[in-house]
Amino acid sequence: MPQRNNREYRMMPVMTQPEERAEQRLATDYYVEGYATTFGQPYLLWDDGNEKFYEQIARNAFDEADMTDVIFQHNHEGKCFARTKMRADKAPTLILEPQDRGLFVAADLGMIAEGREEWAAIKGGLVYQMSFAFTVADDEITMIDEGEYLRTIKSIRKVFDVSSVDAPANPNTLIDTPARAAFDGFIEQRRQELQRAEEEAIAKQKALARIRILAES
Repeated sequence: MPQRNNREYRMMPVMTQPEERAEQRLATDYYVEGYATTFGQPYLLWDDGNEKFYEQIARNAFDEADMTDVIFQHNHEGKCFARTKMRADKAPTLILEPQDRGLFVAADLGMIAEGREEWAAIKGGLVYQMSFAFTVADDEITMIDEGEYLRTIKSIRKVFDVSSVDAPANPNTLIDTPARAAFDGFIEQRRQELQRAEEEAIAKQKALARIRILAES
């Protein structure tokens, strides 16, 4: 998958339209839907053997997000299968909607032949994962235990695309530069704070020792 600018990428499951459901959000025979992410449910981003890094997305993270022109692709590249912003005389073929559970996604993949082929691959179970590309406006990192950190994405700035993917991403590329940089910055700041606290404690002990020496002389 291409890695562009400071965009972040997260995997999500794909669901085709359940046969028993009476209603679907788009009138098409090539319908897929699912959730781009769930809210308030921490997931493990990576474990380097010494430290664990978790992430969760806050319930209101998409409230101010720019989702005016999001496209549906395969592997974040190639042709556009569906879109939230169509030509003026065409209805949107992609829906992104924050719900209580998470960010709901529904798409009509029937506009072009490649999209219909993708629908068949999803329907048949050959493709069953997706990824979405976004940038973060605001986040917060906390240490939840020794060697365990939690990043809460509080606000998403922009969603660029949702993409079906035909193979799981390599963890080293999935956990991209912006997420790593956020954790690295927090850890470095915490280490500096601990070092300063240790230096202040040592200085205080030395000062008390000098006072005792002077008092005894």
